[in-house]
Amino acid sequence: MLYVYAVLFGFSGALISTAATTLIGNYYGRARFPQIMGMIVVLMYIFLAAGPAFGGAVYDSTGTYTLAFIIMIAFNVVGLLCAFFARPPQPKIAG
Repeated sequence: MLYVYAVLFGFSGALISTAATTLIGNYYGRARFPQIMGMIVVLMYIFLAAGPAFGGAVYDSTGTYTLAFIIMIAFNVVGLLCAFFARPPQPKIAG
């Protein structure tokens, strides 16, 4: 099962990074792509670094990881809903 997990995890990570960069490029164009990706990457790494510390703090205060998992699942659901309802920006009409 560990090997199956490793393959699926690696495959999904590659798909997410490819899909995210493609979508951002298609939505906002080449001019804004570096700025938006820079902001996303900084925020992503801040949250990735804070996740284990947050989970450890919750465990230290409650004796279980359940609350930490519930909160992180809620954040993921909110992100999924935002991604699902996102619409491409409308091009500006020169006038």
